[in-house]
Amino acid sequence: MNRDPIFLRVDATARTGYERLARGMILAAALQRRRRPVYFLSQLEPNGLALTIKRGGNNWLAMNHAAGSPADLRETLQHIRQHNPAAIYVDDADASQDYLAELVGAGVTVLSIDHLATNRCPSQLIVNPLLGPSKESYEFAAGAQLLMGKRYALVRPEIRRHRPTRAQEPAPLAAMVEGKPSGQFRALVALGEDDPHRQTSELARLLLAAPRIGKEDIIVRRDLFPPDEAHDAHYEFVRTNLPRLIWCHADHLDCWPNYGSGGLDLALLVRYSSGDIVLL
Repeated sequence: MNRDPIFLRVDATARTGYERLARGMILAAALQRRRRPVYFLSQLEPNGLALTIKRGGNNWLAMNHAAGSPADLRETLQHIRQHNPAAIYVDDADASQDYLAELVGAGVTVLSIDHLATNRCPSQLIVNPLLGPSKESYEFAAGAQLLMGKRYALVRPEIRRHRPTRAQEPAPLAAMVEGKPSGQFRALVALGEDDPHRQTSELARLLLAAPRIGKEDIIVRRDLFPPDEAHDAHYEFVRTNLPRLIWCHADHLDCWPNYGSGGLDLALLVRYSSGDIVLL
């Protein structure tokens, strides 16, 4: 079996966010099961994220330039010539058509992870890890293979491992929709550090008004809700809607992996909720 390494070109910084690195870790775990060495070509902020990468048995090559830039292309091609990878995954919104075409011209199989479908993609393989957009939204080269839809959506292992916990919960009561009983959903509202205007409770109010929402979980940062009149209004909202609402106050939401521009600890999220509907 071919043991040539696989490259993952993905950055994880305050500018780019951390979701792309999180799904890169899912792909790396799958490649590890096939005994493929994996190299993350990444800019990391903070550099401590490299410990998470290496803990999974992967390698990290620090990049000096942002993904998609001309300087980054030269650096990436240098690593390709040095390690001779079997393929390179590129997961960055700034990876242009010319950038990807240069990688294809280097003789390596290029796989684009793209959930935006904003540019024509010359890669040999295109993966959409989300449920949309559909194939019709993409422009791609002849012979390219597209992997998208429910079959190829990425689900983090932390979420899958938490499903048995949810199976032990009592079944939600049926809701009447248009005079007929219907099943209910559980929702999670977790805006992390991206809630400077305190919209968490407003979103929760909108969801509670939906007849098919049976229970909500809310995770907020304590220091984003200092004790004042607005803070008391949030708690009054919680008290009047229990037991449909679960409000979790967290002092620190800055562990990896993070959501948004700042940090929402995924382990905390999984511990407190397993929502059908997730607002992040």
